[in-house]
Amino acid sequence: MNDDLRSRVLMSAIYLILGILSFYSYLFILFIPVLIIPFIKYHTTNSLNIQHILLDSLTILLMAILNPTTSDAIIYATLVILPAYILVRCYKEKEVKLPQIIMYLTVTTWVGLVIQMGAIDHYIYEYYTLIDEATIQMQIAMSGFSATELVYFNEILTLQNYILKLIYPTFIFVVANLLSFITILLTYKINDKTTSLSQLLEYRLNRFTLCLIALGWIWFNHSMDYSLSVIGINLLVIMFFLYSLTGFFGIVSLVVMNGRSLFMTFIAIIFFASFMPWFFLIYGLIDTVFNVRKVKVVI
Repeated sequence: MNDDLRSRVLMSAIYLILGILSFYSYLFILFIPVLIIPFIKYHTTNSLNIQHILLDSLTILLMAILNPTTSDAIIYATLVILPAYILVRCYKEKEVKLPQIIMYLTVTTWVGLVIQMGAIDHYIYEYYTLIDEATIQMQIAMSGFSATELVYFNEILTLQNYILKLIYPTFIFVVANLLSFITILLTYKINDKTTSLSQLLEYRLNRFTLCLIALGWIWFNHSMDYSLSVIGINLLVIMFFLYSLTGFFGIVSLVVMNGRSLFMTFIAIIFFASFMPWFFLIYGLIDTVFNVRKVKVVI
């Protein structure tokens, strides 16, 4: 066994011990980006091969056997190893740009979180609790309204509460996107010192995503199947989030191209967004259809 492989075995042993101690079940969301870094650093100089894959498979198997529950092994496999493999592969391929990597990583992390719903029950419970508390506070604030107004606004609040609880998979998607962004910030310079974060401003969504919006709308509004309706509303909100994000970065790129300060641009746009949040969604849709900025990276 050479020194490089020995260090990889030692690294896997440390991750195995953490899994046996149920470290991932309690703190995995906070530490996902940090846990991926050692794999990126190692595979910058050592190509990922069958030995490494077998080693990681053995680590996952031992973790599942030695831990009373299998949740830590599943978390390690879906939220650490798989995203690490994707990053290693993408960083080796120079044609793959940061926006594309973030999307791959977001979807992978999101699927991993959804698979491991049992380990994030407490997060879902907290999410529901926050929604209920916010609804109660709004109802208290409306105590001075007339009886007719109270009935009307209570119906709106009840519907809002119901919808917000339906879209918790979308909330998980947003968390996955944030984790992916943090992971990129921590790792993008490890493999290639010339990579620039400006790539994040140079993309648009594929026009095919418009079909996903139409599909989500049909499922949510016209499907008699409850599960399809839930999928439909989550698909709609996820696409609106992605279009808004695209619109935000698109506006930033236009301002930066005109020689404005990046920091002041972010401050101004965030301030503007507090008054007109729909503006970014609309611009993201327009940029997707017409490619206003003439960018070449499509995700």
